[in-house]
Amino acid sequence: GQADNARPSTGTATISNGGVVTATLDSSSSGPLPGFPAVNIGRGIGSSGTVTVTGTNSQLNAPNGHISIGREGAGTLNVLGGGAVTAASTSDPSKSTVYGSTASTSGTTNILVDGVGSELTANQVFLGVGLAASTTPNFSSSNHGTGTLDVRNGGEVVANLFIGSGGTLQGNGTITGNVVSTGSVAPGNSPGTLNIDGDFTQTGGELEIEIAGTSLYDIINVTGDALLNNVLINFVFVNGFAPKAGDQFNFLQVPSGKSLTINSPIYAIAGLQPDFQYDVVNGNLIARSNGVPVPEPASLLLVGIGLLGLAPRMRRQLAA
Repeated sequence: GQADNARPSTGTATISNGGVVTATLDSSSSGPLPGFPAVNIGRGIGSSGTVTVTGTNSQLNAPNGHISIGREGAGTLNVLGGGAVTAASTSDPSKSTVYGSTASTSGTTNILVDGVGSELTANQVFLGVGLAASTTPNFSSSNHGTGTLDVRNGGEVVANLFIGSGGTLQGNGTITGNVVSTGSVAPGNSPGTLNIDGDFTQTGGELEIEIAGTSLYDIINVTGDALLNNVLINFVFVNGFAPKAGDQFNFLQVPSGKSLTINSPIYAIAGLQPDFQYDVVNGNLIARSNGVPVPEPASLLLVGIGLLGLAPRMRRQLAA
């Protein structure tokens, strides 16, 4: 799935059972094709590509080159079951970037890193953000597509991560590196904890925090400093759960000695009736009143069906 725009194509590749594939192209200025990625997945408009690396010791390596996913087409990278994808040059970090839909509004990227030992390693990962230069993000640019990075169930991304307005980070895995975002961050795996082993900076964009119980809710656990500026923080109460006055949900956590700063936030509540009262203090949502859940559509449908069933009996009673 990496043909040019005049020749869209579809391709699928799977590396499994300990297989190792190494892309040797040097993407640096001294290489044969300066700036051209060593691995392309879903490059051209109309093209679609999927690469899956699955199983312990299965590897896709680009030691001196970039990896591009969904540049103008649709690209999917799955790293599963202990597989590993590496684009990390120790000699020249500028060679080793994973690009997720950074060049065109037509591009779409899906990256899944799932399972203990599954790892995506790069010097940096760009997701749904435009570029000021080949290895520098431009958060004000609209020249980008959309992308999702889902890290879950022990999966890990080892890279500095830059998420633009077209990008979403989600899951209950670990990001080992700094995260800078103007897009969406949705921790958990309905619900769960997203670990960021580094600093976390969110400017604009959205955090989505699902809450299913007093000890079952989404958490962003940051080992460094956390800074949020002008962020929409959407608390979504799910599975019919409603908090009691005094319940607390520590959704954004940093260790002692690190800073947590939230400037000019916008808060929203979903799943509860609108008279719910609350405060947010230092990454803690604190219920000040008892919440009342909003009935889910399925419940309303069942109630409606039940009422329809009662109607004939009521008419018969009135007629009697």
